[in-house]
Amino acid sequence: MARPAPPPSRSRPGVVLESETDFVSRNPEFYALAEKAAGIALQGGDFAELEQEATAKFREKSKVSKSAVFEGQVVTYRHHDGSKGAMVAYTGDSDADAVRKVAIQAVAFPPQALKKEDLSQELLAKELELETKRAIDEGKPENIAKNIAQGRVNKEYVNKVVLLEQPFYLEPGKSTSAWLGENAKGATVTKFAYLAAGQGETSGE
Repeated sequence: MARPAPPPSRSRPGVVLESETDFVSRNPEFYALAEKAAGIALQGGDFAELEQEATAKFREKSKVSKSAVFEGQVVTYRHHDGSKGAMVAYTGDSDADAVRKVAIQAVAFPPQALKKEDLSQELLAKELELETKRAIDEGKPENIAKNIAQGRVNKEYVNKVVLLEQPFYLEPGKSTSAWLGENAKGATVTKFAYLAAGQGETSGE
């Protein structure tokens, strides 16, 4: 169960408390323990005792698989089934509801990084090399192949895995960054975390 706390706030925890079955994870008492885990995360505590309590109570191995605490202005979004959520920290005086839509974007299309600069340069170079070879194999001259490769890397890779470069779900013709600039003027997203049961955490700042 992914449990980011409700927005907005100056400090927000987010945790994923997992059980072995959906039957247990949907139990209101299990949900209450997820709320308790969020409080522990906020205090920087240890989850071992809570995990033991949950395991004993529901007779299923339970664990806090992911946690995050953001300071400052924070908005969150939790999917209706409780299985995933996102936290977004931002600066600037802006409409929190508009920024919250960026958290929805992160849940709908889980990114790997906040900005292009945050991506591994080694990985980008490898992607560029592969796409250059692909263009050359298609019969393009090497100098043209490099330009084609850069365009493909931006469109087929960067625009999919970088939150601020992704086509925004409300207006796919605009990037998340462009939409944010028009609808949440003055806001700058500084950090995000995507938290989901059964999946690795992704975050960026």
